Amino acid sequence: MDALLAYGEAPLLVMGIMFSLLIGTLVLTVSTRADLNHVRNDYGALLDYLGDDESRDLLHDLASLIRGIERDNRETEKDIAQLYSTLGYCIQKVAVVRYNAFHNVGSDQSFSLALLDHEDNGVVISGIFGRDSSTTYAKPVKFGVSDYVLTEEEGNAIGLARKRYIDMTYYRRGSQ
Repeated sequence: MDALLAYGEAPLLVMGIMFSLLIGTLVLTVSTRADLNHVRNDYGALLDYLGDDESRDLLHDLASLIRGIERDNRETEKDIAQLYSTLGYCIQKVAVVRYNAFHNVGSDQSFSLALLDHEDNGVVISGIFGRDSSTTYAKPVKFGVSDYVLTEEEGNAIGLARKRYIDMTYYRRGSQ
């Protein structure tokens, strides 16, 4: 002991650390063996229930089935992502404003219909109804405005459509 102390406290410290590591490894080994015994017992119970020949085949079939489901799930997730990216270009915002274009015609037979996508691109269609004739006009809309002069009713239809946007993120599951 005096010989160890001649080198200072460092050898004793190293020996203490090594002893602690040895004890920790021993505890970890005992714990791992206990867990392994539980797994062996569960596996043995499964084999007893199924029988040796059936169990391997069943486990193999289940593993193959799970791999197939995982592959199908990945493909479905890709398809859904593609659908959501395409959905932005579909008509999502719709509004109709009905009105009387002429004072001598009643029942709000004229209309303006706005059909817009996610970015407020689309068309506003107006049908003007008169006693002797009716006419339909279509004006393109980009980002909520048109290069053509819009009537008050057409502007109202576009404004209403923009307010009626259906937020598709509500229907998404944990994506993003």
